[in-house]
Order: sequence, then structure tokens, then C-alpha cells
Amino acid sequence: MLRSSLTKHQPRTPTSPEEMQRMRARAWQEQIRRYRSSYVYRGLPDATYNLQTSLMRLGGAYASLEGPLLRTFRRYAQSSAVPGDSIWNWLAVA
Repeated sequence: MLRSSLTKHQPRTPTSPEEMQRMRARAWQEQIRRYRSSYVYRGLPDATYNLQTSLMRLGGAYASLEGPLLRTFRRYAQSSAVPGDSIWNWLAVA
């Protein structure tokens, strides 16, 4: 069973269309005339979990593995997977 540890700064994920609509309405920023939400989805079910990548959780010299992993991913991925050969684009896809 997952433990709930939400605080007033960590709202739960909206589950109904009405909740989603309320969140979207609060995200409108008139000065730039765009929607920019102030919420971030962590991708973890428990707010007490450490903010570490799965590579970091493996331990060891993870920093020395990141470059070779991305290089191998770029080598074997379809070149049409990203709009331009930018490291940021590849990181978003990987």
C-alpha cells in the first residue's frame, strides 16, 4: 500500500475533467498570453522519495556512464526520432 504524504504544496493529481479544467484555468498567464502551469509531476508515488535518477540509484560511478549511454542511444535510435541533432532533443527522447 502506498503511503500518502501530501502537503499543501504537493497537491494530488487531478482525476476528473472538472479538476483538470480548474488547474488549466489557474495556469493562464496574461502577461505572456500562454498557459504555464506552476505544477510539476515528479513521476513518483511518494513525495518523500529522493529526487534521483534511476542511474543514480544504481550507485557507483553513474556520472561516467551518462555520456556513453546517450552516445549508444543516439547510435541505435532512428535518426527521425528527434527534430535536429541536439543533445537536449536526444535527452528528451531517451
